[in-house]
Amino acid sequence: MRHRTLGRPSPGILHTKRVGGVAVALSLVAAAGLAAVIGVSSAASPSAPTVATVVKADQSSPSSTLSSGPVSTSGPQLMVAYLASDSAGPGATFSSVSGCGLSWKRVAAANAQAGPVEVWAASAASPLGGCTVSAQRSFGAWDGSITVVGYAGAAGIGARSTASAPSGAPTVAVTTTAANSLVAGVGNDWDTAVAHVPVAGQSLLSQFLAPVGDTYFVQARIAPVASPSVVTLAQTAPTADRYNLVAVEILPSATTTTAAAVTTTPSTPTTRTRTGSTSTTTSTTTTTTGTTTTAAATPAPAGTTAPTTTTPPVQPASVAAVPSSFPSGSSTGVPAGTALTAVSGDYTVSTAGAVVSGLDISGSLTVTAANVTVKNTRVRCSGVSSFCVSLEGTNTVFTDGEIGGGANGTTFNNSAIGVWMGGSGGTATDHQVLRTNIHHVMQGPRMDGDSTLADSYVHDMSTASGVHSESIY
Repeated sequence: MRHRTLGRPSPGILHTKRVGGVAVALSLVAAAGLAAVIGVSSAASPSAPTVATVVKADQSSPSSTLSSGPVSTSGPQLMVAYLASDSAGPGATFSSVSGCGLSWKRVAAANAQAGPVEVWAASAASPLGGCTVSAQRSFGAWDGSITVVGYAGAAGIGARSTASAPSGAPTVAVTTTAANSLVAGVGNDWDTAVAHVPVAGQSLLSQFLAPVGDTYFVQARIAPVASPSVVTLAQTAPTADRYNLVAVEILPSATTTTAAAVTTTPSTPTTRTRTGSTSTTTSTTTTTTGTTTTAAATPAPAGTTAPTTTTPPVQPASVAAVPSSFPSGSSTGVPAGTALTAVSGDYTVSTAGAVVSGLDISGSLTVTAANVTVKNTRVRCSGVSSFCVSLEGTNTVFTDGEIGGGANGTTFNNSAIGVWMGGSGGTATDHQVLRTNIHHVMQGPRMDGDSTLADSYVHDMSTASGVHSESIY
């Protein structure tokens, strides 16, 4: 989103703008100065999105590009690309995703263990006709898997969560934010090419047992989530391998459409080597049967169990209700009951892929690395004269947090900006501030370049004499 300076309309005037590719309502009211309430329009009981398109491609020949097969859709859909790749070690990332004439944005990534997994999303307002989605690696040529899923009746990506571990059954928990949302995720197993087994109530949309000894999979909860709650994507096997796993919430929109066809492209058998051994690839080909996905799998590599493929969740379509509310102090900020660790002074995150959670920072927060997630954290901004939160790397997610208020929560800082999404040289790259309570500062979010602000409450800006106060800059 390109930043836009907002003027000072009369109290109660309602504006709309695009945030992260989704139409967002922006309400400006007067309360101790200018306040803004921002949130993706949500209905009281919207119908769940439907899995309308699935296109899967497995890559067993090393390349710096990971590409899907032809993607064709009928009607508007939220397109989500689930990426998984081999790598030499932790910290690898995809630099970009392109294709189908869409504007793709990274929404979540996990790479603390070897083999990155990422989720990218784009909104397709009109049908797609056989286009290809391609992801560019920034870490050389490797194998991997891409699964492109089109969701009909989806507003966008809501909550997201990541997990990585050196061993154990893959598990990640995400706290959903809307009724009738879907939850899906992508993961990898860098140690073993073996069929993964999801827990009851969940299914695999795709799975690739790579000949280099990796497993890449996309997993989803079968039923929509009836109301906001903690949803855990998990597996019962294997239990001793290292993994990265990302989960995202697919938000329902005001209207939905019927499910469309499902297609995939198998990989071509080739040979590659990672650790001195050579093996031949296998792949799973998915075919279309109306709105039901069936699969025929080729034999798995020797010594492994063949993967299973199940039907993706498809829900009935209907028309949702009119939006009923906007974010407030009760629906944003650090969740009630969260234990916080006090940090005196300023705090800097300089490790790529880091996940920071549960801090109470008295000063400022600066993020200089890429793909950092900061959640359940309060930044009080005491004694800060520039930025309370400064996002200077790329692809930072700041979610479920609070910015401003000083030691007692209501002290104005008349010289600080709440959060700067500026990146290096003032050009942001896919920063996201979500479900955050920003208050008692000189200015709220300063949005330079492409950045996203959603489901957040911006209020009680400074009204001190001579202060250049703005809710959003």
